[in-house]
Amino acid sequence: MEIQDAKLLVYQGNYSDYLRQRQAAFERQLFEYRQYVREKKRLVESLAERRANAKKIRKAPRRMGDSEARLHRRSATETQEKLHKTVKAVETRLEKIKAKEKPRALPQIKIDINNAGRPVAGTVVSGENINLYFDNKCIFSKASFAIPGGRKTALVGANGSGKTTLANMIVNGATGVRLAPGINTGYFNQDLAGNLDYREMFIKRWRS
Repeated sequence: MEIQDAKLLVYQGNYSDYLRQRQAAFERQLFEYRQYVREKKRLVESLAERRANAKKIRKAPRRMGDSEARLHRRSATETQEKLHKTVKAVETRLEKIKAKEKPRALPQIKIDINNAGRPVAGTVVSGENINLYFDNKCIFSKASFAIPGGRKTALVGANGSGKTTLANMIVNGATGVRLAPGINTGYFNQDLAGNLDYREMFIKRWRS
């Protein structure tokens, strides 16, 4: 399975089959897009040519006699009507042509191997002698902690006990907080939860 443009795509087979199917789908979309571009260009050029031809139809010269002038006007009118019909037909085809979006190039998977071979062990995040006061109230004083690597750690406590503040201190690298080399943090702020529409897909919501 693969998520692309907020859509879940399902491929059958193993990873090699997935790569072949994804490449085939990309090439098909690219072929359809190029066909669309060529056809649209042809119609636009055809429309411009017919409009130019319609403007070239001149009125009868003054030196013409009445009979010749009437024949010229009749012929010019018929020709102009045909050209206008052709222009209208091309305009209609141009309006009805189904647009095709250019497929995005398939992303290349890149793996950061700077820390390859280095096991995530020991302490990855630690704090020492951390103090926090809020409205002259001591939230914690000379607090210390250590979060070991390779485990799931939960921070629990009553409302207002400083959980969110401590999380922000870790993310922002507050005084007394230390992250092990090569550690990257990710944080979803709880204030953003109120903007979520749980009827929508999470990825679609946060990609927009």
